[in-house]
Amino acid sequence: MVNEERSGERNFMPLSSVAREVFGVRHQDIDLVQYCPRCKKPELLMEATSSQGSKYTQVLRIIGSLCGIPVLMIRHSWEDTDHEHPIDMYLWHPGSTSRDAEPDQVLEEASWSSLKSAMLNIHERHKCDGT
Repeated sequence: MVNEERSGERNFMPLSSVAREVFGVRHQDIDLVQYCPRCKKPELLMEATSSQGSKYTQVLRIIGSLCGIPVLMIRHSWEDTDHEHPIDMYLWHPGSTSRDAEPDQVLEEASWSSLKSAMLNIHERHKCDGT
């Protein structure tokens, strides 16, 4: 099955095709879940987009709040295969669940290495219980 999107056509995964047929139910993929390698608990949820409009993050922010972890959305250039173009980062801390909640932190025109630093910083603040 093919879906026409702003960035062009994209093939659905078989799971997504079946899930879209379930009446009255919605689903959302998550681009990245960062978790502690020791205790396996999630530390961060991430969504990435190349679109210039707004990106729906409310469901992801609700999941992050239930888990007690932040949500980070990055906006990047679609053709940035060499990671040389700047990105914008938007961070919501747990509790920012209203539909129009503004990000708690915004970093525009950041480098990809800034993203790695943010991810490492979130990991270093994680309280691992060692189980």
